[in-house]
Amino acid sequence: MSLSVLLASILLLPQDATQPKELKSHMRVMIDRDPVGTLDYVIKKTRQGSTQISLVHTFALPEGKSFIVEERHYDKTGKPTRFVRRNRTGDEVDETEAKFTATSAVVEWEEADTRLKVTQDLPQSVTAADKTLNWPSDQRLLPGAKEVVYEFDMDLLEWRRFEVSYVGAVKLVLFGRTYDARQFKRGADEDWWYDAQGLPLKIIIRSESGVITAERTG
Repeated sequence: MSLSVLLASILLLPQDATQPKELKSHMRVMIDRDPVGTLDYVIKKTRQGSTQISLVHTFALPEGKSFIVEERHYDKTGKPTRFVRRNRTGDEVDETEAKFTATSAVVEWEEADTRLKVTQDLPQSVTAADKTLNWPSDQRLLPGAKEVVYEFDMDLLEWRRFEVSYVGAVKLVLFGRTYDARQFKRGADEDWWYDAQGLPLKIIIRSESGVITAERTG
């Protein structure tokens, strides 16, 4: 068999339906305009509809680079199935895992060589499914659309309630490049701008420690 025929036959093989399609945005992170590190925001979607969002934070500290990696897994309805957060500085790695049922988050982590476990219940009659998960890439969405979301916070280890609203399409200039962006508000303190693929271009979070800004660098 010739090489060209072999390559053609490989290309015609059926693809794995669970093989994720990966999209990535590399961003500079600042606090009050002072650079503190980078964020890699990665989205993986399968043909079956499940979604994995990975956030890789890299910080330069006196003791060396520090990494915070958070993975969020959702089923095709937007319901969270599993969140994992890993903090690494030098050789030290801490991991916290949350698994979700229809009504609660079951969280496990290790502290002082002891495995700890807590369950955080959702408010009664509330669903954890995030109906806004695919909003950033939904070209049919109209400005003014709003939805209340319950999201599990891996910092506080508790559910956070906020409203997501679509502001509308805007022009966004970053590092001399102009993007067609879609602006969203997440609660009172967060503004997010996305591209047409649903990847973040810019994030602003107003917190007690200052204004956190992440901007795509290329």
